[in-house]
Amino acid sequence: MSRNAARDQRRSGPGTVEARKRRRMQPTLLPLEGRQLLSTFTVNSTGDSGSGSGLTGDLRYCITQANSAGGDQTIVFDKTVFKTPQTIPLSGTQLELSDTTGTETITGPKAGVTVSGGGASRVFQVDAGVTASISGLTITGGSTTGPGGGLADYGGAITLTECTVSGNSCTNPAKSRGGGLYGLNGTTTLTNCTVSGNSAARSGGGLWFFGGTTTLTDCTISGNSAVGLAAGGVGAEFGTMTLTGSTISGNSANYTGGGLLSEFGTATLTNCTVKNNNALNGGGGGLFTYGGNASLANCTVSSNSTSTTVTSCLGGGLLLEFGTATLTNCSINNNAAVANFGGGLWCPGNATTLTNCTISGNSAQGNAGGVGTIGVYSAFYGKAFSGATTLTNCTISGNSATGNGGGLQNGGPYSSAPSATTLTNCTVSGNTAVAGGGISNQATLSVATLNVASSVINNNTAASAGGGISTSGAGSTATITNSVINSNQVNSSGTALGGGIDCENSTLSLSNCNVNANQANGVDAKGGGIYAISSTVDVENSNVNGNKANGSVDGEGGGIYAFDSTLTLVNTNVKGNKATTAYNDIFNGHS
Repeated sequence: MSRNAARDQRRSGPGTVEARKRRRMQPTLLPLEGRQLLSTFTVNSTGDSGSGSGLTGDLRYCITQANSAGGDQTIVFDKTVFKTPQTIPLSGTQLELSDTTGTETITGPKAGVTVSGGGASRVFQVDAGVTASISGLTITGGSTTGPGGGLADYGGAITLTECTVSGNSCTNPAKSRGGGLYGLNGTTTLTNCTVSGNSAARSGGGLWFFGGTTTLTDCTISGNSAVGLAAGGVGAEFGTMTLTGSTISGNSANYTGGGLLSEFGTATLTNCTVKNNNALNGGGGGLFTYGGNASLANCTVSSNSTSTTVTSCLGGGLLLEFGTATLTNCSINNNAAVANFGGGLWCPGNATTLTNCTISGNSAQGNAGGVGTIGVYSAFYGKAFSGATTLTNCTISGNSATGNGGGLQNGGPYSSAPSATTLTNCTVSGNTAVAGGGISNQATLSVATLNVASSVINNNTAASAGGGISTSGAGSTATITNSVINSNQVNSSGTALGGGIDCENSTLSLSNCNVNANQANGVDAKGGGIYAISSTVDVENSNVNGNKANGSVDGEGGGIYAFDSTLTLVNTNVKGNKATTAYNDIFNGHS
């Protein structure tokens, strides 16, 4: 045998690679895994008797068949029957989606279709573990004594796209939540939806969620009401709520959260508008958060309000309590706390950060026309929470308070724990109040700390003291650096104190500041630039120029009026000030 023949025999023998391949390629029958066929059911009737045959029937029939078929099932609508808008009136019982083995999809017709509970039942229920998608439907006329007048999701994953949820209600004051839609520990996603004109006897006039994940994109939530308690538009306890590009408007709650409420969870709003909502007897006309985390970016919160009659109402625009809140590139404007504090924002025991925001045109029938910060005790948590608000690159303008702090208030008569407000590169202008036209820093029951850096405080007005800034009370400290306090006024029919800055029983430090062209105007006017009594005042590397104490009877200390105080001036110019009676530049006296 030749070498080549022997080699060929070896290559093709029983132990060769080719032989092994041939043995492996022998045909074999293998069992296949179980498979379910995708079915499409077609709704061909506006009835609700549950009648149909095969793959066609009324909506109730098609849902029943999809539930029992298992796997992914789709329900569509006959193009001829539903060529024009139609209404499917339910006969007194809800439609229930119960299959947990796939996704149940209901796709509405191009012309749209309305499914109505007729005031006799809820419209849809999604059971636990169900994945469902509904598009192009109007869900209306739902009514229940439980939660979710229009739709209740008991732990499923429900997606609504281009749907309208309107005119639904839940009617039991003790337990009814989510007039339009209710979610319990599920995943709820709404895109391009409208939720309007729904009501809840307790909370969540439009929508209410307990736990789970909620996402709203390009939605409108309007004209809903929580008759009994909270969250006129949208409410969530625990869980995560995310809103993007949505409008929440014209909703009302009997107590808190006229537009939105978030308790013990995470709320994120991006490119949203919250406007014209009302919290009648509580607080947070636009938004109320309690004990969780809130983030707003590129949002507008405007023209929201609290009650006209109840004095416990706080935060016309936002009430932020016992948690953290971050606002970036937001506008908070024209909100009103009609009977109490915090026209724009009221922040008790909260850590609040505002960056590149505008707070303007807000009003309070009390303190804090724009922003209010206090430390406070929480009965729920059983402990006190400090309040801290930080503003960077913000404008606070045109706000008003019938009490103190037209633009901002830190501390105050109800602040029972430490509070701190910090401004950096901010403008505070055109605000009005009784004391602290621009800013009030007041320690009554605890410590109040104000820090202002590289900011402008100008053209603010007070009726009694501190046209620009008022700081008062043992434990109050105001530190101002690299800032301008100009052209502020106190205009009083009696005593006018501190056209620029009023400092009473407090500690005030100014470094590298200009305090110029401020005025104290009244019968008795003291301290056109700075007024201090029983205080410690340190001024370094600053200018106090061109201020006036204009008193029709007595005007003293055009630049600085200090009485029973420790006044220290280092490298500071005090000149060109005027007083109608005496001491054009400085009065420094003791009893």
